[in-house]
Amino acid sequence: MSLYMQHAGWSSDQIGKLQSIRPIMTMLSAPMWGGLADRTGRKRLVLMTTFVTSAIFRLFVRFTEGNFVLLATALCATSFFYSATTSLLDSIVVSTLPENEKRNFGKLRLWGEIGNGV
Repeated sequence: MSLYMQHAGWSSDQIGKLQSIRPIMTMLSAPMWGGLADRTGRKRLVLMTTFVTSAIFRLFVRFTEGNFVLLATALCATSFFYSATTSLLDSIVVSTLPENEKRNFGKLRLWGEIGNGV
């Protein structure tokens, strides 16, 4: 994404601000989505709603060309809804595993994240 932003002509300062949106929004909103899913017991519904809404807002990114405020707003909205996806998906997967396989899920996620980082 940084290369795209650089190619689009954004300054380093603007790119840094735009790239900081996702982790900040995740830190603020993921606990809210997890709490909502736990309170309602509707993890799959919350997951699908947040994922689809995030995808819709992601489409708006295409129409923000050259407008920093609109791009930042679209990224905030996308990140706000997408932040819960990984943790809710993990929770759903773990809840469907047999007891003897739940211990191995953490190892699987660890190696998945290492692979993602590489």
